[in-house]
Amino acid sequence: MNPEVRAMLENTYSLFLRKFGDPRIAWDRFLEFVAVDNSVSLLPQIGHKFEWLFGDSEFAGRVMRTYDYQLMKSDFYDHLGDMYAEKVVSSTDPQNNHRYALRPMERLEEAAALAIPYSRGVMSVLQPDVTSGRSFMAAYKQAPNAVFFGIAGDERKARLALTNLQIHDLRGFVLHADRFNHNVDPATRDGSYNWGFANKWHSQITKLRPATGLEKKLESQWSVVLQQTPTLKNDPNITAPAME
Repeated sequence: MNPEVRAMLENTYSLFLRKFGDPRIAWDRFLEFVAVDNSVSLLPQIGHKFEWLFGDSEFAGRVMRTYDYQLMKSDFYDHLGDMYAEKVVSSTDPQNNHRYALRPMERLEEAAALAIPYSRGVMSVLQPDVTSGRSFMAAYKQAPNAVFFGIAGDERKARLALTNLQIHDLRGFVLHADRFNHNVDPATRDGSYNWGFANKWHSQITKLRPATGLEKKLESQWSVVLQQTPTLKNDPNITAPAME
């Protein structure tokens, strides 16, 4: 972990916090800025044209002088996950802080090494309970050519994980879903349909089809599949993992 990266991101977030006041609103705007800076293809999904940034030249100038895209890209570490837990959850919802508890990266890497045999081959890695996307980063060290699929239990987790995928140039898809009540088995027709709503900035959870109880159950941690089938019904450009 490079402390210069963390300091830069915290200084940038502090500008957003001073402007918007509410930590949750400040975080949402900050994450939108970082996400679009790393993937302009997300811009049409955001739903605005960053008027709050470009309409305030003084604020925009401070942000541009503080934020450093190249510095952030240089460090393969989940700074955003740490910041969200410390700066937002701890200050706005301390009683539910456990819901965003993040395992240390080294512990995740140890768990990934036990669950995922090292391979440079193409495989899909499915993570059933994504918080920030750092589990993808741990799995990447075991499977650098994998395509990652993650299920996030709320919209902010999904956005955070999607942003980390973009920052660290990982190939992957994040779906906001309730894995106990929605069909997330891509080997089924409804599950394949649901995975077509992955990587959406705004939650599509109301459009997801429910589980029937006949789907294959997810493992508690990573599920590794060596073949990427079938093609998702809702998006022919995405290939989903078959579940073991």
